[in-house]
Amino acid sequence: MDEELKEILSSHNSSLKLEKVPIFGSNFDIFCDCSAKKKRPYIPEAFRRIVFNNIHNLVHPGIRTTTKLLTSKFVWPSINKDARTWARSCIKCQKSSHTTRTESFPAISQCH
Repeated sequence: MDEELKEILSSHNSSLKLEKVPIFGSNFDIFCDCSAKKKRPYIPEAFRRIVFNNIHNLVHPGIRTTTKLLTSKFVWPSINKDARTWARSCIKCQKSSHTTRTESFPAISQCH
């Protein structure tokens, strides 16, 4: 159990309501946020970038959509901040982000 998880479990101020949930067919449990209808697993810090990459790198959906996808399925305290930071630093997204430019055509008098 990582230190952040211990802190969340001992804190009464966290908006996360983490509960131990057994993994079906195994002897292991995971902690899930059970504050909403859908249980979302808590992702330890060591695995967050891996989870982000697996979601984001499928289609490079951009900052807002990546954040929505992550927060709908997983939970960790800095998930929104991390998703924004990592999506902004994605080279593939930066290269495909186009600003609309209007090229001006030469005036008729400039044509020869």
